[in-house]
Amino acid sequence: MPRLRLLALAAAVGLSSCDKPPAPRGEVSVSGQVVDRGGKPLALKVVGFHPREKDQRDGAAGTDDKGRFTLKLVPGLYHVTLAEPGRGPTGGADAGGVTAPDKGGKATGIPPAYRNANETPWKVTVPDGGQSDLKLLLGP
Repeated sequence: MPRLRLLALAAAVGLSSCDKPPAPRGEVSVSGQVVDRGGKPLALKVVGFHPREKDQRDGAAGTDDKGRFTLKLVPGLYHVTLAEPGRGPTGGADAGGVTAPDKGGKATGIPPAYRNANETPWKVTVPDGGQSDLKLLLGP
């Protein structure tokens, strides 16, 4: 009889542990570089990471003179944006980034799709161990 109670207790404990939410995941280091199609580093830009999972939060980092950035994030899927300093990226709204026209009158700067988390072609999955070699190539 005591053996039966022990089994019932073990089953009840096992079932109740299924109701607990998973433990929060810790942050990992993510670093990389932003370059244009010609391989030129994009210095002094803001790289924004916009989460697609519940236990994540937004993250952003500035690029240095070689286009490199580093930040801490919870592993998982992110949509990544790029913006000019002072025009921080947001989850769905345009983050800015068009600069003055070039000599031919054409607008230069960050293409609109890269400034919007809902339209960006950059979709990055941050692995559990972090990432140190992320290369973000800015298209036309």
